[in-house]
Amino acid sequence: VHATIAGVALGLVLPRRPGGTLHEHVEPWSNAIVLPVFAFVSAAVVIPAVGISELSPTFWAVVLALPVGKVIGITLFGTIAGRLFRG
Repeated sequence: VHATIAGVALGLVLPRRPGGTLHEHVEPWSNAIVLPVFAFVSAAVVIPAVGISELSPTFWAVVLALPVGKVIGITLFGTIAGRLFRG
């Protein structure tokens, strides 16, 4: 679904009044599911049509290291920045 069509459809079903509580309910879903799926699809990642047993150890190292490294790096930097710039 194109982003414009999804935005219009979402706008049609949302209430007209300010939706503070709606925002609180939608934001976790958006951040946890919608944004990663959008990034994955937009990056045009090609999923190989091979069996799991045919994939090399290098493939599995990259598949595991990227998400784990991101989480560790972001958490570590956030902790360091929080301690350095806490005012």
